[in-house]
Amino acid sequence: MGGDNQHIIEWFVLGASAIMLIYHTILYLQQRDTYILLYSNYLCSLVIYLIFRRWTHFDSFANDTFSLAYVIDHPLILYMLFSYVFFISNVLEINKNAPVIKFAVFGFYVTIIVLFFIHVIKILFTDETFISRTYFLISKLTLLFFAFLGLFGALYVRKTTFVRIIISGGLVYAIFSLLTILSIFGHLNVLV
Repeated sequence: MGGDNQHIIEWFVLGASAIMLIYHTILYLQQRDTYILLYSNYLCSLVIYLIFRRWTHFDSFANDTFSLAYVIDHPLILYMLFSYVFFISNVLEINKNAPVIKFAVFGFYVTIIVLFFIHVIKILFTDETFISRTYFLISKLTLLFFAFLGLFGALYVRKTTFVRIIISGGLVYAIFSLLTILSIFGHLNVLV
């Protein structure tokens, strides 16, 4: 996908996410529902990351100088992923008789923490100023493994329509994440 198309998509997703954030924030203020608050937190993390991308034009894979954008980029991505999993794990009620879901969520959180500390170590002790595509592939596939494990485990355990809709949304998110990872790693236009 060309650079212009990527920018158009990022602007579109930023606008849609910002509108959804405003809507869900107002909805939360009216209903005081924890699920809406957690989803609003995820949307906020997405909007912040997209604003960061549009403002800095930072390229995680081609950065050649140390910058504040390099320091912030990866933690923003990890926070966004954490926010979504925190939301969905609360909706799925991982504390109630679902060991596969608990394991998947725990694995996801541990992986996020490990990836964050690897990033901090790179900042403090190496001259690296970019993320290699191989590191990107391995780290994101690890996170996706836990995401798919938890979502399919939840699909098997949870039977209510509302929760299954949330699970379906999570599966769509995970599938498109996989396509994005493959596209970025292989320099491919998967969806075009």
